[in-house]
Amino acid sequence: MQERLATGDTAVLRIWHDTTWKLALLFLPLAAFLMVDAREIIVFLFTKRYSASAPIFMVWSAMILLASLQVDGVMRVFAQTRFLLYSPDAPGDYRGLIHWSLVEFHLLGAALVTVLATCFSKRGR
Repeated sequence: MQERLATGDTAVLRIWHDTTWKLALLFLPLAAFLMVDAREIIVFLFTKRYSASAPIFMVWSAMILLASLQVDGVMRVFAQTRFLLYSPDAPGDYRGLIHWSLVEFHLLGAALVTVLATCFSKRGR
């Protein structure tokens, strides 16, 4: 993208859409498989003793979907990296909410808040 931008090519948005589409084609089926078969994967890798952790695994598997949105790379191309550290909705700003959800809903709540915070921070800054 940086090379195209340097030559004056305006196809940067098309490149980002193409990259996002290709990553989504890979990550969407993977995340769906991990969410649907979470209990079986946990039992296979560990034992039946850990099957109660399957809902937590399902929530964390949703984080794979967010990997297809490469917002940080676009910000680097346009030299806007200062927003990566000082964004008011960065996942670190949700510490209080994570603590509350950990107390109320245990690990599942903390995982859900973290995934949602990451989703909000990738929305386009």
